[in-house]
Amino acid sequence: MKEQVEEFVIDFTSQKEWGGLIAVAFFLAGVGSGAFFLAMLLEQVAGLASRGIATLGLLIVALGAGGTFVLDLGRSFRFWRALSNPVSSWISRGVTFIVTFVVFGVLAVSGRWIQTLPWSDNAGAGVFQIIAMVAAFGVMVYSGFVLVNNPGIAFWNNALLPVLFVLYSFMGGVAIIFITLPAQPNAKASLLKMLETIEIWLIVFAIILLGIYLLAMSTSTAGARLTVRGLLRGRYSLYFLGGGIGIGLLVPLAVALYVLVNGVDVYSASIALGIAGVLELLGGFLIRYCFLRAAMYSPLL
Repeated sequence: MKEQVEEFVIDFTSQKEWGGLIAVAFFLAGVGSGAFFLAMLLEQVAGLASRGIATLGLLIVALGAGGTFVLDLGRSFRFWRALSNPVSSWISRGVTFIVTFVVFGVLAVSGRWIQTLPWSDNAGAGVFQIIAMVAAFGVMVYSGFVLVNNPGIAFWNNALLPVLFVLYSFMGGVAIIFITLPAQPNAKASLLKMLETIEIWLIVFAIILLGIYLLAMSTSTAGARLTVRGLLRGRYSLYFLGGGIGIGLLVPLAVALYVLVNGVDVYSASIALGIAGVLELLGGFLIRYCFLRAAMYSPLL
């Protein structure tokens, strides 16, 4: 079987349509929506000061992800054409989720900044928040489904991919919260401990899920196996293993475990976790970038 794969390996081609700008857009969409979702959730369960983090998440999605998608399309008016087919197109669904998230997210957050708005202190604010959170989850998940529904690339044809993208969105959200902690001098030790615990479990799940994904793809079709080889031993191995796994997962995990186990004071823990958050964001981008750029088209015959 190995000889047969090697015989036809020249017919496998790297995909070039999904490049760096799409990786940036997927990354920013996931991080921003994850930060908004977690900020709103932790406001209710742990008393997190959410409006600044939620606003930052909105800006990341609206200006960062939205702007990057427009740049990738080349012509800004084509962005609105992406809304035309939400029934059968995950790209259209993704744009719909982004627009819905931004509109209702702005309504939900504005009521926290401007107390004189009609919906700032009534049930309407809660409705806006719920709709924005549902749309934010849609933003997290759609990029994975966009890739899964590309039959020409076997490495993406796995139902775990959307789950992995959602997991990385939540990790990015936690990383954003960590980065903002040094600017919150009144952060509670109990909130910090909860965030550390969430961070540790998310990273552990990410390591396990990545391992399962790569193992499944390493026993799949020839195109998927070649992609895994490129990630682990080929041109993308330094970015994937050194950046995505080492810097993006193992180092933040070590920092979070150290802070949690040793009971570091709130200020020092905030600084350490903020640095870990930056590294985790870098790793989250590199994982997405490598999953896109290393993917191989299988030969037609």
